[in-house]
Amino acid sequence: MKSISFCIENNRLVLASKSTILLSTATEKLRDILNYKESAMSKYQIPREELESLKKDLENQLLVEISWNMNQDEIIIEGFKDDVKLSKIEAEKLLERFNEVCKEFVIKGNVAKYLRKNPLLDISTFQNVTIKTNDNGTEITYVFTGQKSAVNEVEDFLKSLVEKITTIQIDFQKEGFTDADIKLITMSCNTPEMQNKICFFEREKKCLLKIKLPNETAFKVKGYIPRTKPISDIFSVTTSSCIKIKEGDIIDEQMDVLVCVLDESINLRKTQIGKAFIRCVPELNDRLKIIQSDNPDSDVLTVLGPFSNPCTSCLAICGIVLSKWDEDKSPALLENKIIKILDEAIKLGAKSLAFPALGHGRMFKFPSDKVSQIMVDSFVSQLTSNPELEEICIVSNNEEMHINFKLEAEKKLQKLSHNIATVEDNSYTEDDMDQDMGENIVIDLEEAVNTEISVTIAKTDKPNATLKSLIKLIRTHCLHFDYIEDELLPVISQDVKKKVQRYVIHLRMPSDKKIIEMTGFLLHIVELKAFITCELDKMRSTLQNHTITCGEKPQRGTLEFVQYASTITEMCPSYWKVFKDPSFLQRLVNKVYPSKHKKVQEIIVCVNNETKKAVTDLFIKTWDPTKTGIGVDAINLIPNTTVEVLNVERVENFLLFEPYASIRKSLFDKYARMGKLCDDFSSTLPRGQIKTTELAEDFLKEQLYQDVNEHYLFHGTKKDLIEKLTQCGPDPKLCTHGMLGRGVYLAEMSTKSDQYADSKVGRTKPGEELKMLMMRVLLGNTYIVNRDHPKVQRGASQFLRPPCHQCKSEQCPNADHVDYDSVTLDSSPNDSRTLFREFVVYDKSSCYPEYIITYRRVINKNRD
Repeated sequence: MKSISFCIENNRLVLASKSTILLSTATEKLRDILNYKESAMSKYQIPREELESLKKDLENQLLVEISWNMNQDEIIIEGFKDDVKLSKIEAEKLLERFNEVCKEFVIKGNVAKYLRKNPLLDISTFQNVTIKTNDNGTEITYVFTGQKSAVNEVEDFLKSLVEKITTIQIDFQKEGFTDADIKLITMSCNTPEMQNKICFFEREKKCLLKIKLPNETAFKVKGYIPRTKPISDIFSVTTSSCIKIKEGDIIDEQMDVLVCVLDESINLRKTQIGKAFIRCVPELNDRLKIIQSDNPDSDVLTVLGPFSNPCTSCLAICGIVLSKWDEDKSPALLENKIIKILDEAIKLGAKSLAFPALGHGRMFKFPSDKVSQIMVDSFVSQLTSNPELEEICIVSNNEEMHINFKLEAEKKLQKLSHNIATVEDNSYTEDDMDQDMGENIVIDLEEAVNTEISVTIAKTDKPNATLKSLIKLIRTHCLHFDYIEDELLPVISQDVKKKVQRYVIHLRMPSDKKIIEMTGFLLHIVELKAFITCELDKMRSTLQNHTITCGEKPQRGTLEFVQYASTITEMCPSYWKVFKDPSFLQRLVNKVYPSKHKKVQEIIVCVNNETKKAVTDLFIKTWDPTKTGIGVDAINLIPNTTVEVLNVERVENFLLFEPYASIRKSLFDKYARMGKLCDDFSSTLPRGQIKTTELAEDFLKEQLYQDVNEHYLFHGTKKDLIEKLTQCGPDPKLCTHGMLGRGVYLAEMSTKSDQYADSKVGRTKPGEELKMLMMRVLLGNTYIVNRDHPKVQRGASQFLRPPCHQCKSEQCPNADHVDYDSVTLDSSPNDSRTLFREFVVYDKSSCYPEYIITYRRVINKNRD
């Protein structure tokens, strides 16, 4: 190009050369460089705004001119060759964004399952892209084809979609779920009813639940903890107050105030002590939260009784809010909180409190030596300055803590006593597993099992609130707690144990079996509770037909009551121990009664202290020392002696009482048909009401029916005949002839009956044991005679039976006449010939030997 010259004239490039050939060649080359043209093609129409933007950018920066065709799918570039090539690269980048590409996006695990149930990807919203979905059950693969921009938009959307979905799971340890709880949850979730609830929960909350639980066979009974009487050490603080340190469960303590431990979230389920309280008082956690909402800054929350579980009879339960141990702050805070609790107790009028080992354990990590020092020092200080408090009990189920408390107390206080733990009941069978699912049975997973309950949900749908709702659902339906208290529960306990095998329920029955505690699947508990209630109702109905005092009844002493009682066949008094025996009551319901008792020991039982005192007092009150040794039947008795009662026992002979109850029912029926009441002895007997009835405690007379003149009277006999009488009852045919004929003779005065407790010719020495019977007697309308009655005279024919009420004959031929029911020897108080009143029945079943009184005669040192 050296032989060619250049110049620019009027915006034109002018070439000059001597050689035409060179000039032609140079012109072509320049045209190729300066007027170079390229184009870029696309299958898709490019948006005009994108083309305009490209044109503006390139033409401003390079020597090019940009244009496009009508369809906007081709970009034409003209200009300086090098700039055209650079511009084409930029144009192709633009076209690439709108060219067809293919990508895939894979979603796995819980997110895939969640999207399967909650499809959030709407294909119709994306244009210029084709989306195909492949779901193989474990993962979802999205394949999308189209313009790169549209494909990228879909990809970005799916990535953001996955990021918006989260999975959170239940922390079983944090929530306080035990292995026994997990077993109940496992079994509950296998029921169709619970599965339906889970499906409904997923639909309602728009979430996915993953429930991975062990197989039911993975659980085993790890061991049995025998019931024990806990170790306790008692230390004197003042003459009227003490500190008791013992091992055991605080919820079992019979104190005025019980103390439970709370974390700052006021969740009892997070501590072992709290869970024990919830088992016994299910409503406690909710009540504590209500109090805390009213007093958000309070670190001591007091819930006043009464509580739903009658076993918890304390005045109040105080919750103490603790946080993790801080060496600088915690000691003073703990002491301050203890003082607050004691002040609360004093305000309530409480005299005794029970504290757990405060802060001991993994949650708060209080050092055991510091805790024991602070608690003991605080208790000593407060008991010394507050005489209203009498006892503070520190209860711990940790041996190390018990020892620390004991050592700390021994430094400052005098020990009063030490009680060694003793096993109450070593017997344990597989049947007990079904009824003692509480503290006594330890359930453990046989091997490590990956247990998981999780919620997969969109972050915008409140994941934490949903998880809390799920935990509430599980607690409500899988770990529901309820109880039934009823004195008749022991009767149906075997039926309940058989029934519960069909249900997802853990039963716990205390030793007295008057309460059944149920934990498990709500629907099953409702069904079981309905079954138990129905059985109790049937049992109660049966007992009402066999117990005059049960159920609604007319007022005593009225004709309506007599008519009511004539329809009842009472098998035995309801206070008898046999009445509380499940096997006996079950026989009662099924109308299967035993033919005879096996042993005499089975029918003679000890009485409680109240009954013993009442019978003893009655025996003493009816003893008149001034009349001892007087009369024909008192020969060789030492005058003016007193007595001492050694023991009182009750005879619970069902077979002997049954004919007695039948006679009583016939008396009720007799006077109901007559439309009249029996005579009132307080007005008809010359000397007034019978002394035993007049002096006996009210509770002793509660199941005696004066409507038919049923009374307690004494019957004296030799002690070697007592066993025979308690087995077979007294037989009038074997009685010696008395003033009123062959019958069972009874007295209102123990002094009179004592005359027959031993032989007249060989009286028992003072201090030696004697026995006397206190009998139920059905006197009905009694025929009253005195010493002047013809039948009482020497040589006269004696009574064979009570005479006719109308004609006074023992052999009345008139069927419409009614006989007396007994005969009574009585006279005016001025008649010295009758030292004691005597009552006689002529049917052996008209009396029942209910109490055996063991006593001895004592010489009165002050006698004349």
